[in-house]
Amino acid sequence: MPIGIIRIVRSFGHRQLYDDYNRTKEGAIAVEYIVMDMEWNQAWPGSSAARQPLPSPMRGEIIQIGAIKLNQTLEVVDSFNERIAPQYYTELHPKVAEITKLSNRDLQKGKGFHTVFNSFCDWCGDDFVFLAWGTEDLRILRKNMDL
Repeated sequence: MPIGIIRIVRSFGHRQLYDDYNRTKEGAIAVEYIVMDMEWNQAWPGSSAARQPLPSPMRGEIIQIGAIKLNQTLEVVDSFNERIAPQYYTELHPKVAEITKLSNRDLQKGKGFHTVFNSFCDWCGDDFVFLAWGTEDLRILRKNMDL
């Protein structure tokens, strides 16, 4: 059964759906695989951040993008890991801190989302298959791209 695969195109807001049947004329997949995982922060219920209006409604603000790049034989050939300084949910939720082992101080050292996302796109290259752990990562990414 084919696995649904999302390919993120450099221009923000544009996505194209591909599946694992996209192959070259020779029949081999001519791409690298990007396996991504993101961490995101959420507002504390009742906090001022939870009540503030946002440019786009979102459940979580991305605070870290991590990924590995696999070649056609599924060997790890590179990795990407960048922290992102939050702009909206600036206080780390206690559960997020517990899971990620990050602190508010760690987040202050991060870069802006669009800076990190552009670096991530550059790192991915031009011909890749994008894999994520679940659809929630993709929804959160989409909302953060809209900000």
